[in-house]
Amino acid sequence: MPFDRLADGRRVVNPGSLGLPYGPPGTLAYWALLGPDAILPRTAYDLERAAAVLHQHLAWQSRVHRGEPPERSPSDAEALAIFTRWARERRGL
Repeated sequence: MPFDRLADGRRVVNPGSLGLPYGPPGTLAYWALLGPDAILPRTAYDLERAAAVLHQHLAWQSRVHRGEPPERSPSDAEALAIFTRWARERRGL
């Protein structure tokens, strides 16, 4: 459960959990943006798409552990372009 509070004079921030969420399962990711303040946003996500991406990653990881040559990893620029596109899609830009 997300919280931001003082405990015995210390600040404790817990952004919550994707794996054990409170509320509807598989619809919101809880996270923290830390800086001078702690912001505890929630981000909606597509459970089916997340499961498909996880399945692809686990298959890739399995091939690597078996000693099979990995596929080409994206470059820094390619990864940044993908993340930028995803962020714009989420904002409706």
